[in-house]
Amino acid sequence: MRPRLLVLTTSYPRHDQDPAGHFVAQVNRALETAGFACDVVRFDHRGPLAALERGRLHELVRPGWRFVRDALGRHTAAHVGVVAHWLIPSAIVGHLTGLPVIGVAHGGDLRVLSRAPSLARGVGRRIRGLVTVDPTRAPLLRCRHVLATPMGVDEGLVGLPPSIPGPRVLFLGRLVAIKGLDTLLAAAQALPAFRFTIAGDGPERRLQRTAPSNVTWLGAIPLGARRELLQSHHVVCVPSRAGEGLPSVAVEALAAGRHVVASAVGGLPSLLDAPQLVAPDRPSALAATLERLVDVPSPAPRDDLAWSAVGPRIAAFVSQCLRPPCGSGSADTTVP
Repeated sequence: MRPRLLVLTTSYPRHDQDPAGHFVAQVNRALETAGFACDVVRFDHRGPLAALERGRLHELVRPGWRFVRDALGRHTAAHVGVVAHWLIPSAIVGHLTGLPVIGVAHGGDLRVLSRAPSLARGVGRRIRGLVTVDPTRAPLLRCRHVLATPMGVDEGLVGLPPSIPGPRVLFLGRLVAIKGLDTLLAAAQALPAFRFTIAGDGPERRLQRTAPSNVTWLGAIPLGARRELLQSHHVVCVPSRAGEGLPSVAVEALAAGRHVVASAVGGLPSLLDAPQLVAPDRPSALAATLERLVDVPSPAPRDDLAWSAVGPRIAAFVSQCLRPPCGSGSADTTVP
């Protein structure tokens, strides 16, 4: 019988084309390939971290209670551990089960914990291992076992040749303030010969009213449309502000063999070279960097970022963290 993991997450895809929490499902597949079975419990609220940061705690009481109830209700003697995506609240709830917890930090949770160092250290004491996309904030938790890695990329996105002439720049993500869309639009104003595409939805969609004419707005797109978008653009822009983790679109772009221009925040500097990085909130620097890439050949695709490479690394780390400590006297009979 396969050892079972309880997977706690604040985001999980509701259907095949839902991009929300897509990488959580991919981590589960990697764990299942490694010999585990995964039971998923999802926090039924879109954006609990955003509600927490806005001080709207009343929005989280009812779904939070359901999350705790469902997690404890699914917990059985067959489970060997918890994989908790987003440390707040998943790792905290996972600790209540009494099982060993491996936390997976995706960025927003570390941003919240950076404002509460004592809470961060408390969470760090209650997890056995940490997987993080942002190695710069990992020391907050003082966790002994850390794996710093981006989430992976679907194999079909690796090595896509451009399908149309450039220069075309893509912004793909949720339209929220931390993503720095206003900075990109100011840069677009300075580059009238460039074509910009904004793919995503959110409150910053309001900026469409005053956007320059060389910007096309697509709204939210299904997961399957990402390949076509990457194929029809030459540069992916990630103008995020401080507090961002490591947006998956940057990883997808590198795997596809696209130029990436991004703010030097979060986990982005660990993935990109200095010429690709700019200070956040600097439209002139962003425009200059984009313009400099017009005649630069596309980079080589990064196949090391595909799930076939990333997934086994995460699964091996989870397995290692669940093994009894040396000298515990316990036989290792539950971990693949």
